[in-house]
Order: sequence, then C-alpha cells, then structure tokens
Amino acid sequence: MYKGKGKKADVWVSVVIYTLIGITAIGLILVALQPRINEARDGITIKQTIEAMHNFDSALRSTLIAPGNKRVLELKLGEGEMQIDSENDMIVWSMKSSRKYSEPGFEIREGNIISLTEVGNPWKVTLKLKYDGLADLTYNGQQQIRILQKAGKSYSLSIENLGSVPGQVPAVDINQRA
Repeated sequence: MYKGKGKKADVWVSVVIYTLIGITAIGLILVALQPRINEARDGITIKQTIEAMHNFDSALRSTLIAPGNKRVLELKLGEGEMQIDSENDMIVWSMKSSRKYSEPGFEIREGNIISLTEVGNPWKVTLKLKYDGLADLTYNGQQQIRILQKAGKSYSLSIENLGSVPGQVPAVDINQRA
C-alpha cells in the first residue's frame, strides 16, 4: 500500500518541478525580451506622435488661408509631453525613450517637423514645429507656455486665425476646449 502512495507523490512532485521550470523559463525569456519590447513600443509611440504633429501642422496651416478660419483638432498624448510655446511660436513634444530615433545630436527635418535625439539612458527624443515668421501663436489669447501631459482621453484643441495687422504675420490662437 505504501508503494502506491509513493508513486502518486512522485508524480505530483514531478508536476510541480516541471511547472516551476516552465514558469522560470518563461520569466527568463520575458526579462531578456523586455528591452526590445520597450524599444518597439517607444518606436510606435514616436511614429504616432509624428502623425499627430503632421495633423496639428496641417490644421494650423489651413487656418492661415484667411482671418476667422477655425479648426478643431483631437490630440491624443499616450507618452511624453507637448509644449505649446507661444512665446517662441513653436510646438514641442518630448519623451524619454528606450529607442534611439535618429542620429544623436543632429536635427533632422521630416516635412515641417524637426526631430532631435539626445544622448542619455534613456534617450530623449524631441519633435518641433516652428512657426516664427509664419504665425504669431497665442494660447488662450496670451503669450505663454502651456504643457499638455499624457492623458487617458484626447485633448480637444481649437486653432483660430485672428487676423493680422498689415506687414505682420497672422495671429493664431490655440484654445483647449472643454
């Protein structure tokens, strides 16, 4: 009778040992792949942000056609932060990234977007849209710097051409809608 119980116990001990070996192997694989997963995720985030910034740029430039033009834009920030810098007439998005997006230290133009990767661990990726000489940006009617953080829901932004004085660039106001 004792021999039968011992065989059942041996089977359960084997099952537990094989289960632990399997879980350990899966854990080691995940630890080894985590940096690549983070790098791929950050690459996707950067590409999505470039797309969003192209949309922002397109909306802003379409308001420049005539005074009174207004566009509403939904902007989703999954990572990083976006700075509306109306004092320097530019939009800047930055993020700490596991992925080196471009050659560190060199600005690269992609259409109207200027990208820069700075050396670090993690890397710092910055995307800029500059409007100096094209539009005089304001945020809620004021020259200020507004920082939009990553959020669970989209930001609803209104972009409006307020017109210009002859010989000057148009005033464009960016408002965050409720």
